[in-house]
Amino acid sequence: MEFEGKGGEIIRIVDSGKRLSAQLNDREIGYLTYRFEEEDGVRLCSFGYILVQPAHQSKKLSSLLIAVLAVKALNRGVPLVRVVKPDPGLVGYWVRIGFDIDAAKRFFYAVYRRHLEEAPEPTEEELGGTIVFHADGPAGRLFRINELIALAYWR
Repeated sequence: MEFEGKGGEIIRIVDSGKRLSAQLNDREIGYLTYRFEEEDGVRLCSFGYILVQPAHQSKKLSSLLIAVLAVKALNRGVPLVRVVKPDPGLVGYWVRIGFDIDAAKRFFYAVYRRHLEEAPEPTEEELGGTIVFHADGPAGRLFRINELIALAYWR
């Protein structure tokens, strides 16, 4: 599939079945790796790496890749998209593009504390230090949010 940018450039998204590659003039300028899986009876689409070359980061390319991935998930009837090991320094970014980091923190805090007899409701300070190994977002919401972000540059 191809998209035209505000600067007139044409970007092509190539799907290998495990990787979405954003190509400009047949040169890769960004990518997202993914896989479809099932966990505890829930079908989901996970992605682990997303990389956009610095010269192209202002062009909303990561949102374009996530929107394309969300469409793939929706077309397969997969309700969730999961980001694996989201960068803790970019929590605001992950939340803004549709991932539920607070739910992930609560889940991982509960896993950490489950060996205790009483696991009180965590304080914000305790949650703030919780390491998140993955966070989920509904595929439909991820598509709508990231499509709007990407359309600021791409058509």
